[in-house]
Amino acid sequence: MKNQKKLVLGLVTVLLVVVFALLNTNPASINFGFTHLDVPLILLIVLLLLIGAGVALLIGRGEGEAANNKKLTQKLAEQRKKTERGTGTKTR
Repeated sequence: MKNQKKLVLGLVTVLLVVVFALLNTNPASINFGFTHLDVPLILLIVLLLLIGAGVALLIGRGEGEAANNKKLTQKLAEQRKKTERGTGTKTR
């Protein structure tokens, strides 16, 4: 159910961005300092949307790995304690 809500919210967001982009077809001027580009605003909006989605994906993936690393570290500490109790010696 939670995934369905995310899917519907994502589709609605994409639909809104597409409608917004289609309403903004005028050319946009981009100045990079050393060069100058004139591109349709719709292309610029879609490109920035894709870049933002990629950044969000990378940030979200990093947080998941950090949580997983914390869980694994806790499991390792528990295993070391069990080993110490069983053998009577301390491990690093």
